[in-house]
Amino acid sequence: MKTTMKFYLSIFALGLFFVACDKSDDTEDKTDGEDIEEVTIVETWKSTAIIMEEASDFNNDGTKNTDFNKEVEGIPQGTITLKSDGTGTASSFGALYIIYSEEEDTYETIYEPVEESESEVEIVWTKDGDKRILKYNADTDQSYTQTGVVSGATLEILDVLPIFEHNIEEDIYEFYEEKHISFFYEKEDVQ
Repeated sequence: MKTTMKFYLSIFALGLFFVACDKSDDTEDKTDGEDIEEVTIVETWKSTAIIMEEASDFNNDGTKNTDFNKEVEGIPQGTITLKSDGTGTASSFGALYIIYSEEEDTYETIYEPVEESESEVEIVWTKDGDKRILKYNADTDQSYTQTGVVSGATLEILDVLPIFEHNIEEDIYEFYEEKHISFFYEKEDVQ
């Protein structure tokens, strides 16, 4: 019985040795007991259009249009990049203010581009079927989330565009109304 027990213990110890050797062969794929996963780009989306639900005349030329880029010129096209580790980046354009003057029935648009160092915003993203949930500046107290829906090679993100009115007497800008707007992106091939 002692001989049989020693034999079983020897086989058990030998089995542990092989398991240990097998795991040590993967050291180039492991660090501190965690798998190292190569982070790759999963999806890249390039801005193609910005469409307003309701036609507006932000450029005061007398013609209302639903194509935002025809009403407000100079806004750069953007890109959203989604990585395999659930992070990514989105182009940051800067701040756009649209101010409506009720007395004159006109709009004023003020665009302030961002500094080069702030041209990309960090995002955290998840996938839920055909949806892409994008959380911008996830580690700040000013984070916000957008949900985009994929249809074929197009990503559509619905949002609202706030319009303000300048209260000249108090020299403050007050919320006037919001316009519903859709941002459209086309999927680029990932290399």
